[in-house]
Amino acid sequence: SDSHSWSGHKISDISFPEDSLVLMVKHGDETIVPKGNTVINAGDDVILSVPSYRDSGDIKLKEYEIGQKHLWCNKTIKELDLPATLLIIMIKRDGDMIVPNGSTRIKQGDILVVSDQSHNEKEVKCEQCNNTEKSDNEEINTDEEIYASIGKE
Repeated sequence: SDSHSWSGHKISDISFPEDSLVLMVKHGDETIVPKGNTVINAGDDVILSVPSYRDSGDIKLKEYEIGQKHLWCNKTIKELDLPATLLIIMIKRDGDMIVPNGSTRIKQGDILVVSDQSHNEKEVKCEQCNNTEKSDNEEINTDEEIYASIGKE
């Protein structure tokens, strides 16, 4: 949207995460290999490459697939009453990556990327997941390109 901090600014003027690289900007049907003077507009899709997450040992990231019978299915994040140490940091939905907020509704087929900062457990636990709905819960690979969408939810 127009209120996004990148909207209307040149790439050279935007503070991106350290060691990240803007690979592409999609503006409508046009794909641009950006330069420093490329302006990001509302509705543009920005493709970033960022360094891999370095685990300090205190934070674990896991993926959970939400099935139709999952207790979180069709609930908003604020309805979940999650412990303060548990954070849903991203939702993969239909090929898109969504950074959720409290009003984001979890849907069947969503893959939740969950961070657990508790010091009591070695792994993220999804107590609401039953055996038939729980994914393999493999560590996620954060070396992938990160897809940031400007002005889209």
